[in-house]
Amino acid sequence: MRLPTRLFTRPRKDDHATPQPVHTLEGGVREVRDLVAPDGFKVTDSLVQVGAGRYVRTFFVAQIPAVVFVGWLDELYALGDVDISIHLYPGQDRDVVNELTSKITQMQTQMYLDEKRGDLRDVSLLQRTTEDAWALREQIQTNQNRMFYVSILLSVAGDTLEELDQRSKLVEERLGGRAIHVRQAFLRQAEALKSVVPTAQNHLMDVYRNLDLGAATALFPFGGADLAHEGGVLLGANLITGGPVFYNSFAGPPTLANQHLGIFATAGAGKSFLVKLLSARSSVYGVRTVFIDPEGEYAALVKKVGGVYVRLAPEGSTYLNPFDIEEEEDDRGVKTVNVLDKVADLKGLVATMVEGAQSKLTPEEAAIVEETLREEYRERAITSDPASLFERYSSMDNGSYTTGLRKKPMPTFSSFYGRLVGHDGAGRLATLLKPYLKGNSLGIFDGESQTDLKDQALVAFDVSKLEEKFARPLAMHVVLSWVWEKFVKKSPGVRKRVVVDEAWMFMKYKDTADFLENMARRARKRATSLCVATQHFAEFADSPQGRAVLNNMETVILMRQNPAEVDAVQEAFKLPDGQRAFLLSAGVGDALIRAGKHVAAFRVVASPYEAEFLQTGATAQSM
Repeated sequence: MRLPTRLFTRPRKDDHATPQPVHTLEGGVREVRDLVAPDGFKVTDSLVQVGAGRYVRTFFVAQIPAVVFVGWLDELYALGDVDISIHLYPGQDRDVVNELTSKITQMQTQMYLDEKRGDLRDVSLLQRTTEDAWALREQIQTNQNRMFYVSILLSVAGDTLEELDQRSKLVEERLGGRAIHVRQAFLRQAEALKSVVPTAQNHLMDVYRNLDLGAATALFPFGGADLAHEGGVLLGANLITGGPVFYNSFAGPPTLANQHLGIFATAGAGKSFLVKLLSARSSVYGVRTVFIDPEGEYAALVKKVGGVYVRLAPEGSTYLNPFDIEEEEDDRGVKTVNVLDKVADLKGLVATMVEGAQSKLTPEEAAIVEETLREEYRERAITSDPASLFERYSSMDNGSYTTGLRKKPMPTFSSFYGRLVGHDGAGRLATLLKPYLKGNSLGIFDGESQTDLKDQALVAFDVSKLEEKFARPLAMHVVLSWVWEKFVKKSPGVRKRVVVDEAWMFMKYKDTADFLENMARRARKRATSLCVATQHFAEFADSPQGRAVLNNMETVILMRQNPAEVDAVQEAFKLPDGQRAFLLSAGVGDALIRAGKHVAAFRVVASPYEAEFLQTGATAQSM
């Protein structure tokens, strides 16, 4: 179909008709700006009305303190309906140096005149300012620093005039408390608002402050960037951008150097809820998880997904044999049985048992223990060869003959104890270890293993029924050692996670602390993520082993901190003051994640269905 020609013609100049607007096909096509543009604007002296029911007031920063910290404007983002625009203009080094030289000359002249008149009131201030100017001038000349001219504008919005006034007052008070003075762009609201909208245009060029490179860098939000790992699970919503936070501890280099994770928070901040949420959602991606649970918090989650839940109690009969040993595979794919490492682990376990009796192994007793352990495995012909773990068997059942290979019976604490008492010089040691035999008060680990991890997505070992001062840390050590043999070493190609809750308990005894440190060092090569969670950060980090574990963690999640421990947290992770303030004021479920080079502040988000089996008491219900 041909279009009429007159659609493309203009009215003739000699026509006496009323002038008509020029129409074009392009002008009749709707654009994105037509869809997002408001109905109109009404500009007044102190605000701009956007559309029928939206009010915006724009401020500019007129004064800032002499010292600023990273993220010093971040608190404003949490208020909601506050947009900040920062315009930076680098100064020419030559011009800046000339201006500084002129200022230094003026200040030195002023000091000379004041001293000559005997007026010493401002001499110290002038002298300090002159020294700062000299230092800045030298840094710029040696290319160690730069000067920027910075315009900082912020727009506050509200649905009503009352809401706008309240939020404006709150912004002024928050910034005023930090010696940051803001002023309304009175009679210039239109130009100021256009300087804030994302068009990269500054219509208030005459409003600016002087900042050096460090101060200019501190303007940017510490958590502004979104964190989204490929193949990651949803943890929550970014508090700065509102975008989703996807985390994958197995992302690998260059995103993450290792898969280990630490979660530190005060009681009631939502730490356990976050651990369970991460584990439940990770299971959908094939990540298997084992919990070392000192408080019995993971029962509902594990039972919901049909996992294995093991409750250890003094009167119980669920045995985990710490003498179990498995083959392991090195980087070249060669499988071996590391009997020496197993003997060293068990020797540490025996030393911990002796410590529970308020005693220590003597050098002679340590030698006897090591020799006895070696004899236990030598008796069963277990060597570095993986085939030595198996024996051939045959059986006759209903006339059917069966033959094949099966796992050899492993040593137990009873067999070790029976061999130990036969050694000269082991009498005292036998007395101290007797409570750990089956049927006695601490004999829950004397027997063949009765738990099979199989291929369950979630497994929990509940030690909450054990005595807290010694039995519980000992059980956590034994369980972790057994998990290492039966879980970590198995299926090297399967991604796994070991969650150690309230890990500060491991630091009470040297051998248990050493074991956790070794776990942090050795698990990475076996596709296993060690997740350490605790509410007592200082007790965990004060030990050399705790610090070593922290050094082997590529990801740290920090939630609300106890004021008594926040200084230790800040020092350990080199947090700027802005992040420290966030950790003191964070609400339940608010967290700061540092994963590799990425940092983000987020709020944990769970669906109502998930919350039913993830929540722990009133704390989680308030999230």
